[in-house]
Amino acid sequence: MHSISKEELERVKAEVLQPGDVIVEKTAGAITDKFIPGHFGHVAVYVGRPEQLEGILLSDGTALLDHPIVQARISELENGATTMEAVRPGTRLEDITHWTITDLAVLRPSSYPKKYLGDVILKSLSYAGTKYDFNFDVNTESIVVCSELPYQTFRGITFRIAQKAGRWTISPDDVAVLAGPQEEDVPNRPFRLVYFNHETKVIPEAEMFELYRELVDVDSNYNQVPANDHRYSELQ
Repeated sequence: MHSISKEELERVKAEVLQPGDVIVEKTAGAITDKFIPGHFGHVAVYVGRPEQLEGILLSDGTALLDHPIVQARISELENGATTMEAVRPGTRLEDITHWTITDLAVLRPSSYPKKYLGDVILKSLSYAGTKYDFNFDVNTESIVVCSELPYQTFRGITFRIAQKAGRWTISPDDVAVLAGPQEEDVPNRPFRLVYFNHETKVIPEAEMFELYRELVDVDSNYNQVPANDHRYSELQ
């Protein structure tokens, strides 16, 4: 199975990713890829290296790095496990350079209030060591699947969810549809697409959004999104 090279994943980790970025990825040919609806099959939240977290405050004004939850994971962050993901063994910090994947997109919460970004990162880290949500239910906040991670951590963003088998669920593509082009804030798209690698090839900036939208639209109706006005009044 083809994969994005380790060298490119290292470059993305070192030069592209910023704390609070959402990662959506696909592993073409994997068995799990065939059972997950839509183009993307997995979602994660980038926490960041300790030096990237310096100066980030929580909404109460205290330093994110000083919080006990962060301090408990500082050695993992220092050793390169800087991305939070929910997988079947449980929710954990992972090093993306260990992934075997064919597509990767980085979604940046550019319009999200900086005052609350530290809260997002802390909430993401708080899930480390928790069980996987095998009920795929967004209403069980204490445990998550991969696509529930940004849903539970980015307060004030309205995500697309769907009712299935009596539960409210969210898929990776339900997260992916909330990304607009890199150059501008777009109504109802609180994230910006800042990097896209498709079928192990880096897509040029001028081409990546149109291809991204086209691929997501095939199964997931890119234009069907809930209202997001970027004012985040719920957080005020």
